[in-house]
Amino acid sequence: TALVASANLDPAAIDEAVTSLRRLPIWAVAEGFLPASDGKGLRTQLLEQVAKGASEQDDAKGDVTAKQLEAAFGERAGFAITSNDLSGFEGDGDDAPVAAWIEVDDRDAAEQLARDLATGTVTEESHEGVDYLVSKDDGAIAVRDDLLLFAASEAQLQDLIDVHEGDVDESLAGDEEAA
Repeated sequence: TALVASANLDPAAIDEAVTSLRRLPIWAVAEGFLPASDGKGLRTQLLEQVAKGASEQDDAKGDVTAKQLEAAFGERAGFAITSNDLSGFEGDGDDAPVAAWIEVDDRDAAEQLARDLATGTVTEESHEGVDYLVSKDDGAIAVRDDLLLFAASEAQLQDLIDVHEGDVDESLAGDEEAA
């Protein structure tokens, strides 16, 4: 794994981060571009922008609202670049070595949103007992335990499921270079 980033989208955690950032001289300029000034407002704006972007996809199966996102998902999210070989970002990015996850509060709602957001031809598959969706256009997505997992390709999602299951020692915890 080349890079892992995570975020806590709890309004109190956002407020704490903003308080820390206010100590930076450049923050006064950056803050002027934000759609809100408090954690709750920033989280609401983020969810509204995600819902808007998702609903504007030409071939999405359904519309998504910020309220649906709020009900389905928790406060923790993350992103990883899973390889040092970045050639997958070239062209259409179908083989980009990326994975993303978000905490799930309501599994049924998260699975329905995954179906609604999938575009193009979607098939249902299974790996190691985990059911997931594969979109020819958008990668693969699964709900596993309390996480919604996304990867740019089916093979990458299967690797992510394997790591999540502890079937391989490819997590950062076992990576001496990441220490």
